[in-house]
Amino acid sequence: AEPPPRAVAAAAAGGGSTRPRLGAGKLSAGPCRRIVACLDVRANDAGDLVVTKGDQYDCREKGGGEVRNLGKPVALARRYYEEGADEVTFLNITGFRECPLTDLPMLKVLAEASRTCFVPLCVGGGIKDLVDAQGTRSSALQVADAYFRAGADKVSLGSDAAE
Repeated sequence: AEPPPRAVAAAAAGGGSTRPRLGAGKLSAGPCRRIVACLDVRANDAGDLVVTKGDQYDCREKGGGEVRNLGKPVALARRYYEEGADEVTFLNITGFRECPLTDLPMLKVLAEASRTCFVPLCVGGGIKDLVDAQGTRSSALQVADAYFRAGADKVSLGSDAAE
């Protein structure tokens, strides 16, 4: 399917939404650009959640070393917020391995970030229908609801949630 003409025109003009925005004390109908900080979050070998950066899906230092640690998720989210990010996204890159409903560290990250970062918080990764180790079934909507209750403003769903 072709994108709507307005979206094509916006993309051709340099991107972004065409909804009104504030600029120089007045409303403007120009493109509305946003800076979204995306933080890849996973547990390091000690079990602490860290922001990491992968190289072709490899998040470990060269030679199979420790998980690359760029910092703590809440501290980095706060830094991006203070430096002007319009939104912060936490991508739980190992969320597909475990039950997100029992992922208390990630739920805690969202709760803490929501108290110090006053921009929309988005979370993604591992959000799908699942059965935990005790045999309890949870829908993707229940998983998303747990993230919302923890402080997320948005939940990003992948193809697993649509099946």
